[in-house]
Amino acid sequence: EDGIRDYKVTGVQTCALPIFTNVILNYPQFQLDGVAFLVGVQPGDDLLAVHRFSNQSVPGTHFYTASQAEYQNVLANYPQFKYDGIAYYVTDPSMNLGADVYRFSNQQIPGTHFYTASQAEYQNVLANYPQFHYDGIAYEVNTL
Repeated sequence: EDGIRDYKVTGVQTCALPIFTNVILNYPQFQLDGVAFLVGVQPGDDLLAVHRFSNQSVPGTHFYTASQAEYQNVLANYPQFKYDGIAYYVTDPSMNLGADVYRFSNQQIPGTHFYTASQAEYQNVLANYPQFHYDGIAYEVNTL
């Protein structure tokens, strides 16, 4: 696989084909939604690194941020989040070059988050899932 695709399974996002395969084979409760968006796998001009953290309090969940300040804050103040490294590279939302990725935090399961680049999914979560707090635009990506 060329490594640039972001596979989205309901509730799970990954850039790594082995992780994607593991989820499909071992977690039948997840339904494959298809490719959500495209990301960069190497640094480039005008790209932001997206940092990935594993939530040790809720195994199997991850937190992603392209904000350097937020990345530093998580490292300094949230020991339950283990830093996994840079997941991929994206466009800064202020550049308006891609589709917004909306981030929600799940108020019923603290420390868990939901990300979507779909405007329809974003609107559906706002309208129908009050347990999800809208955190804002996380970053921008290329869509299909």
